[in-house]
Amino acid sequence: DTEYHMLKSIKDENGDPVHLTDIPDPQPGQQVHLILDWDFRYLQMKLHTCLHIMHLLIKEQIGHEIENPLVADIEETFAYNKYPNAVVSDVDMEQVEQNMNELFSQDVEVTTFENVNDSHYRYWKCRDDIIPCGGIHVHRLSEIGKIKLSSHAKKGKMTVKVELA
Repeated sequence: DTEYHMLKSIKDENGDPVHLTDIPDPQPGQQVHLILDWDFRYLQMKLHTCLHIMHLLIKEQIGHEIENPLVADIEETFAYNKYPNAVVSDVDMEQVEQNMNELFSQDVEVTTFENVNDSHYRYWKCRDDIIPCGGIHVHRLSEIGKIKLSSHAKKGKMTVKVELA
């Protein structure tokens, strides 16, 4: 058997998941056997959850709603949010990092649930915060462990990067 890899999961126009693979010429209805790289997926779950918490703690520090990041992405070993510089220029990122690490040392539950009217929409809940998200998350913040934040500004945008320590 030839081994192929799942490259990415996206949603189609109906909101259903579509798995992109490196199969050379996939045919509709073709059966494939995928093997999940659990270590990599679990890392992605931790990083994805980190981005939500980072955004919420930035919002708490500023004291009001902020726009969603222009870009939010998860790479192989880190994740980042890119904001307009004006949105986060006054944020004390060292304090955000400290607050994240304090929160990740606690046994706080993370849940996801479907919209009761439309199962294509899912929500993420942690503490009293609820946001729309169909991504993958840890079940408890304590699973994440210690993190390190770094940030840099370029061309009017601030990139805030999170890595597991």
